[in-house]
Amino acid sequence: MAAKRYRNPGTSLLRAIAIGLALVGAALVALGMFLNKRAGTPSESENAETLLYLGAAGLFVALLLFVVGLYWARLTATAETHGELWMRWTCPPDDAKRFLDSERQRLRVSAAMRWLIPLLGLGLGFVGVLITPQRSNPYFLFLGPLGMGALFVLLTPVMAGLEFKRSAQLVRSEIMVRSTGLFACDNYYPWRSVNWALRGVVFEPGEPAAIQFDFCMGRLANSSPPQGSIYTIRAPVPKTLEDDAKQLLGSVASMIPSRKKDD
Repeated sequence: MAAKRYRNPGTSLLRAIAIGLALVGAALVALGMFLNKRAGTPSESENAETLLYLGAAGLFVALLLFVVGLYWARLTATAETHGELWMRWTCPPDDAKRFLDSERQRLRVSAAMRWLIPLLGLGLGFVGVLITPQRSNPYFLFLGPLGMGALFVLLTPVMAGLEFKRSAQLVRSEIMVRSTGLFACDNYYPWRSVNWALRGVVFEPGEPAAIQFDFCMGRLANSSPPQGSIYTIRAPVPKTLEDDAKQLLGSVASMIPSRKKDD
């Protein structure tokens, strides 16, 4: 059986951006060459050359992103076979069902929050009105806060749905924890890289129990304190492996970048 191929979460995005830039760059180069041949004045020649420069720049950036994607693919393949295997498991069907039920309850917005979320949006909308020079416009006074409130109401279930979808994928996948990083949902999450770092790991008792991995993604992910977007992965743990999972925490926690001591 062929070895399972994992990918880095950002690889797909890089590939999509690279393909888009390559297509746009090629189109600009072709258009610039066409217009350059038909140019009859210096200004038309300059416009054609500008398109050529822009197209060439797009192709160069696309090539750069493609090389970065190849680097991440190679890094992921190496991490999958190198380093020490700390723990490996799959979630039994019964535990998977209980875990998804608990996740659905955790992500459900309470009745009180259903009122607080639009109120928060309205409050932010009014703040926007106060700091905007167009606040004398009566339509803006009404639509600004109303739009912010509606935006919060719409985004909350969407974000919760995306997190639940990730949990549903997680319970169907194999979880593998190595000294090089976490492997789950066919993705590789390194403990630490240039713009990615593990910032926390906890064991949460329950039926079933779960291990929560908190990663920070951003240019200052490795700084102290970290700055960036938090990406959380909650992996259910079978009852028979709870003791092993608790012992695993120490090894994983050692991969968290140490905080700088206060002077």
